[in-house]
Order: sequence, then structure tokens, then C-alpha cells
Amino acid sequence: MEGKKGLGIAAFVVSILGFCSWPIGLIALVLAIVALVKKSGKGFAIAAIIIACIGIIISLILGSIFNLFTSALDTKVLSGDDDITVTTDSGESSDWLSGWISEGIDELNNQIEEGVTEFSETVNDVNEQVVEGVEEGVENVNEGLEEIGEGVSEGIEEIGEAITGEEEAE
Repeated sequence: MEGKKGLGIAAFVVSILGFCSWPIGLIALVLAIVALVKKSGKGFAIAAIIIACIGIIISLILGSIFNLFTSALDTKVLSGDDDITVTTDSGESSDWLSGWISEGIDELNNQIEEGVTEFSETVNDVNEQVVEGVEEGVENVNEGLEEIGEGVSEGIEEIGEAITGEEEAE
């Protein structure tokens, strides 16, 4: 029974490798179909068909993306145009790759400046709120002290009157 599963297992293993290259995926698909027809590892053969199809699709998509990227590079680099320059926000001109990197750095610097500005504004807002709170607290303390002073003055007057009234009574 184990000998009959060999072709299905082989198709399954090759189908996993099919993610790297669509021709390998096609080979895995053919092996899986043969294994399915010969009933050699039917479960592995079905899994290999599914994985091979997914692998072929993914490898074709990734290959297309890679080809687009490399053709764009070829157009820029191999076109023979020695005047490929990029001007950054800071006004500097450079080759396209350095320009691309410089643009990224400029954008990062802009974001940092915006973050610092926002942070400074937040600190100023908090500082204003703290100053307002302290001023309000000082006003409340002064009012409290005035009330205490008035109370103490009244108390002293009452004590004075009580003492004076006692002396007059004697």
C-alpha cells in the first residue's frame, strides 16, 4: 500500500516547490493528475493539484511584478540617458536612486518637524493650563487667607470687647 502513494507524495512535494517557479508548478500539476488517474496516493494527488494551482498563480503574479520592476529599472538605468536626476525638496539634484532616498529622508524630516511642532503646541497648551490653574489656586488661597484674617480680626475684637467689658464690670 505504501508503494502506491509514492507518485502522489512526489506530486505533493513538487507542488510546494511550485511556489518558486510556475514551470515547476506545471510539472507538479502533471504529476498530480497522473497520480490521481493511477490512484497512487489519491489524497496527496488532490492536495498537490490544489497547491500546484495556487503556486502557479502566485509565481506568475510575483514574476509579473518583478518583471515590471526590473523593466522600470532597465528603462531608467540602461536607457543611456546620463541626465537622470531628481530634484529634492531641499533643491539638491542627484541621480534617481539617491534622489529617491533623499526624497524619503526629506519626507521623514518633514514628519519629524510636524511632530515636534505639534508636541510644542501641546506643551504650550498644558503650560497655559497649569499657569491658569496656579493663578486660580493662588486667588483661592488669598481669598481664604482674607476670610481667615477677617475671622481672626473679628475674634480679636470680640475678645477685646469681652475683656474690656469685664474690666468695666469690675
